[in-house]
Amino acid sequence: MSCTPLRSDDKPKISGGRQQIAVDSGPRAGATGQALLDHDGTPVAYVVAADDIPDFISDRFCVGLAYLNNVNGPRRGGAMELYAGDILNFDAETVTTVGDINGDVEDYPLPDPLPPQHAPEFTLP
Repeated sequence: MSCTPLRSDDKPKISGGRQQIAVDSGPRAGATGQALLDHDGTPVAYVVAADDIPDFISDRFCVGLAYLNNVNGPRRGGAMELYAGDILNFDAETVTTVGDINGDVEDYPLPDPLPPQHAPEFTLP
């Protein structure tokens, strides 16, 4: 299933592009991990499962792969090599606080412009 990413027109841009709102269309081969939801039930992060594939994750959550790379780059170094248990971020307002690669949190350049940041609204597993 393919979908058009939902964009938020009322929020600040990230790297010149509109923020995207994840919508979980359900687990599938290559994207079987756990969605982490905010208080409204919107997926804001994702716990990677074994054998997950970035393209399949972006398709499952209806966000563009470039957007997924953009909101995860500062804490993953732009690397989309996935390990089971990694946390991927979907929320452009938690770029500085959510995400890791193989358990490590990196510190790479931030997107410009970067929306105002806040702490995540979910509990990490």
